Amino acid sequence: MRTPFSVLTIFLVASVIACKPPPEIEVRGDVFVVTKGGQSVKLGLVRVGFIPEGQIAPVVSAKMDQARVQVQKLEESKKAAQAEIRDADSSEKWGKGVMGMAEIALRIARDLGGRRYKEVQRKYDAQQLEYLKAMKRNVGALEAYHKILKDIAVYKNGCFFAADLPQVVQADKTDADGRFSVKLKAGRYAAVAVADRQVGGEQEAYCWYVWITVSGETMKKLMLSNDNLAETNCADCVLPLEKLAVQPNAVVVAPPDAGIAAASVAH
Repeated sequence: MRTPFSVLTIFLVASVIACKPPPEIEVRGDVFVVTKGGQSVKLGLVRVGFIPEGQIAPVVSAKMDQARVQVQKLEESKKAAQAEIRDADSSEKWGKGVMGMAEIALRIARDLGGRRYKEVQRKYDAQQLEYLKAMKRNVGALEAYHKILKDIAVYKNGCFFAADLPQVVQADKTDADGRFSVKLKAGRYAAVAVADRQVGGEQEAYCWYVWITVSGETMKKLMLSNDNLAETNCADCVLPLEKLAVQPNAVVVAPPDAGIAAASVAH
């Protein structure tokens, strides 16, 4: 027969067990990218945060709606910029042809001498000014077009999503080897990390939003690499960026030449 003391002891032990918080699970991971040349680059000082699914899911829906609107506007701006490039390029080519004829007329007038030469010189100077204006317009059109492409890339690579995120429940900053470690309660989380790297004269941005489920394990591994960048639309990617896809335009435009830009601005 159980005594009141033993019953009370069992009750207290059961209460302690019931009130004990669920164990936290360690999540270890690495953040790195592999270059086109096959070199693995470990990314240090990258903050990796974890946001519960219930908190981030509504934000994903709202931000994707905003992104669709912005991408549509940018695509329309891109088409207008392409039209401006075609027109500006045509004006520059026409101006170049006019300048060729003006140079011939100037040489002939110089050989003949007299008042006629001064008149031809004035016309030549005016045509040269118009040609330089056409060059500057063409360079400006190219620069505006490539700025639009960069703005679109911010949405296509998912980096737009990094602003105004819900507060993380756990976070860690990667060490020099690109490693991080946090402890999480059982559940589904979005792992969020944003990094950048200088490559030549360009700044490359890397954004990760990856689902991770922790339950029952003593330790969970998470790798953030090229394979699950937001833009890859991977199976575990949080953002459905494929919904932002637009049919590619056939027009391919080269970036503006720095020498031409400098020459046109100087004049």
